[in-house]
Amino acid sequence: MTYEAMQYVAHANAQNLGIATKDGSPVPDDIQMVLEEYGHSFAPPQEWCLGCGATLSDEFGLGAFQWGLAHGEGQCMKCGYPYRAYHRIPHIGRLNMILGYHPSCVSMEQVKENLDVLNICEPNVPDVFARAMMRARKAG
Repeated sequence: MTYEAMQYVAHANAQNLGIATKDGSPVPDDIQMVLEEYGHSFAPPQEWCLGCGATLSDEFGLGAFQWGLAHGEGQCMKCGYPYRAYHRIPHIGRLNMILGYHPSCVSMEQVKENLDVLNICEPNVPDVFARAMMRARKAG
């Protein structure tokens, strides 16, 4: 995705996060406000990386998302774009969903630093693992 296109990415909110009440009634306004405030830092859930378009996770748990050192944080192993998978939303609770940080909250220096750390710490490990899993799928 180009930098110009990134400025048009929506922010996460109750609707695009799929948050609803158990009985199907509308989400209360105060909860929607909390979710909009929290979601302002994130893009809506997507299957592909905001930075490079790689698939983040598939039905087998494989993809470009890789856990980082901080609890609940990670990045795309292909381009370094930052993500959060564990969310603690004030007054609401926990949400486990891979959300990319909104492009307005990400600096290209941060993305480059993430990618540099990935290349230093684990060169080729994810690719070797992914190839082994693909062979196992074909054999099984």
